Amino acid sequence: GVTILGSNVDESTDEEEGEEGGQPRQGGAQGQHSIPLVGTSIAPQHCRITNEEGQVTLSAIEGALTYVNGKRISEPTLLRQGHRIVVGSSHVFRFNDPVEAARLRKEREEYIAAHPNEAL
Repeated sequence: GVTILGSNVDESTDEEEGEEGGQPRQGGAQGQHSIPLVGTSIAPQHCRITNEEGQVTLSAIEGALTYVNGKRISEPTLLRQGHRIVVGSSHVFRFNDPVEAARLRKEREEYIAAHPNEAL
């Protein structure tokens, strides 16, 4: 899912949790979007989040200002656990992949168990 970190997204909706039912999610300023966004730097059709067999990608539409981990994207970009997404100039999100997060937690726990005297 996608977690809103700080944004002026219409919080009266529950649509910020990423993709549902395999359907692409879209963010933009006009029309019915899965993640409605407001702002002068938000295009009417701004970006698209797609999930194909667990591989989630973010695509900017029509050169809209869209960043992943501080880098402006112009083509579909694979998202990973914890990636920071900025849409426009002020909408900040954090990508959360529950499967990848669980795997990373398990690896961390196994490392700590195998190296109890090491500081993290």
